Amino acid sequence: MIRAILKGYVKLIRSLLRYTVIALACLICAAAIVWPLWLLASTRPGLYTILCGILCLVILLTLIITRLRPLAAARPRQYFLSVLRKLLVIGGICGSVTLVLHYQRLAALLVLCVTAIIYGYLAFALPQVRTDHQR
Repeated sequence: MIRAILKGYVKLIRSLLRYTVIALACLICAAAIVWPLWLLASTRPGLYTILCGILCLVILLTLIITRLRPLAAARPRQYFLSVLRKLLVIGGICGSVTLVLHYQRLAALLVLCVTAIIYGYLAFALPQVRTDHQR
């Protein structure tokens, strides 16, 4: 009976130690990631902004591509048009924001209008391939 109680306490202590080790490992990994980023942000904010922007773009493109991969295998033309529409919208918004930040508001408006016209053509004027559930 005492042996069973001791085994129970040993298991409890092992679980607590395992939890503590995992928590410390997470804390060390978090510090190893956050500290260099903080140092970079405080010493070179321009480089930090560029790197974070690139990282966000990579994550966004990865999410888009992984969601559209099954469509690419089944319908390549529809996949191409879908990616083209998404890239057009993202590029048009980025281009107009850049132009606004450079005090060229009229050019930014023109870019948005051209983006909307091209998107309308790609989305509505081209013949769309209908799937079985759309008929």
